Amino acid sequence: MAAPMCLTKFRGQLINISGRLFPLQINSNCRFVFTNSDDYILDYDIDEEELEKKLAKIRDCSGLTRPQKMKHYGKMPGLEVIFKNGYKGKKRNKLRRLYAEYGHESGINPGIMFPSKPELNDLWDIEKNWTKSFQEIKEDLENKKAAEIEADRLRYEKIEKAMAGMNGLLKNHINKQKKSEEDQRKRDKTEELLDEFKLQYGFNATPDSKQFKQFKRIKSEELKDMKAKQKKEEKKASSFQRLKQDLENEVKSKLEN
Repeated sequence: MAAPMCLTKFRGQLINISGRLFPLQINSNCRFVFTNSDDYILDYDIDEEELEKKLAKIRDCSGLTRPQKMKHYGKMPGLEVIFKNGYKGKKRNKLRRLYAEYGHESGINPGIMFPSKPELNDLWDIEKNWTKSFQEIKEDLENKKAAEIEADRLRYEKIEKAMAGMNGLLKNHINKQKKSEEDQRKRDKTEELLDEFKLQYGFNATPDSKQFKQFKRIKSEELKDMKAKQKKEEKKASSFQRLKQDLENEVKSKLEN
């Protein structure tokens, strides 16, 4: 029988036996044969399967544990490896997951999938004392829906009331804007008069001072007189223009006749 590959790779290597080195040879019966220059022969039987396991272990550099390797290859890990201290506590859930994954082949009692008596008692207690009944849940949903409807109704009512007063709000806003613009014009006019007062008299004055009030009154009268004079001139110019137009029309009419 020919020697397997896992054996032939060691052919010719020196093996230390009892302090002496022997070159390794493999005969046709898959037996290690160690020879020396004196033709001293040591013949040992080889367990080929055991040797393959040892070599595989030497070659393995993954660093995975045995359960991890079995999981990687889709095999059921031995329960004695996973549960060394019994199956209590969280390990019960682990057994359930293993049974759910591997089924009957796992060798786990299917009864592990069902809750224990203490677990059932806890479930009954939760359902009885902490879980709402169907009628209570239904009432809660109805109350929640009614509250949402009422909130929508109040919101729509508020919107309609606000829209009804929209015209008044818009009018007030326009009036406030006009008043603000008018106040700004007055402030600008006051600043202009203060600058003119300083330029004319050579010192500053406050808007509430007696001198400035008198100066402002004089300027107001001058402006009023100027506007009246301007209006009178415009009226006079308009009368003159109208008279001129009438005269031109009369002359034109006579020339046509």
